[in-house]
Amino acid sequence: MKIVRRAVGPVILVLALGPGIFTQPAQDPSSAKSFAPSAFKDLATIPADVTSYGGIFLRARINGSQPMWFVLDSGASSPFVIDSRSARSLRLRTHNRESRAGGAGPAVYEVARTNPLNISLGGLKYEGQTADVISLASIEVQIGRRLDGIVGLDLFTRYVVEIDYVTNEIRLHDPLTYTYSGAGESIALTLRDGHFFVPAKIQMP
Repeated sequence: MKIVRRAVGPVILVLALGPGIFTQPAQDPSSAKSFAPSAFKDLATIPADVTSYGGIFLRARINGSQPMWFVLDSGASSPFVIDSRSARSLRLRTHNRESRAGGAGPAVYEVARTNPLNISLGGLKYEGQTADVISLASIEVQIGRRLDGIVGLDLFTRYVVEIDYVTNEIRLHDPLTYTYSGAGESIALTLRDGHFFVPAKIQMP
């Protein structure tokens, strides 16, 4: 696995294809975009709201709901997390409620699982997808905007994820056919316990 960053423009994450249950809608080849200097095709292009502090927010629909705001977070080990308040408004059924520890929020938090859902994320459709349900109120206060859920690590392990900070788009590519030919620098990543790690050295003056 590696991350490729161009000096100016989009960030491209190149990761291994992982397992999952999803359906990929048919693409009209004439409408697919090309990313110079390569000639590969997009599997999907997802509009994003990229904030000044680097947060990346996407619109998602749960069981055909109105668009809801989800933040893209490679540090979230669950494919999807839904805020408990949003889950109640959608009248989602939950089960297996338990207490967990860790994360950047409270030391202990309550989490439950949903029954299988249909989740639409741009052109992607996840059918029979379960999600964790937790309160995201403390994170919502920190970011200063509504937060209905989180899109987690699963997206990064299925696709080459291209984050374009200039056009505010997330473009997904097939890792089996993708070849990067830009001038970016490659950094090796290690995936361990649902988190990415990179080797680094700190040199003190």
